[in-house]
Amino acid sequence: MDRILVVVFDELSKALEGRDALKSLDRDDSTTAYAYAVITKKADGTSIINEESDASGLSQSNHY
Repeated sequence: MDRILVVVFDELSKALEGRDALKSLDRDDSTTAYAYAVITKKADGTSIINEESDASGLSQSNHY
């Protein structure tokens, strides 16, 4: 069974802190994170993928 965790933050800095905490849990073998993304919704309704990673461990940034 696949599981997904979605967490919403009011500020990008808090989202990055949450990402770091999840990555720390993964390093400690408390959980396994196969991929993550930090997505920001702008005032005009468009979204920006600030950072994402997949199972290969590659990070990238994209704007949509």
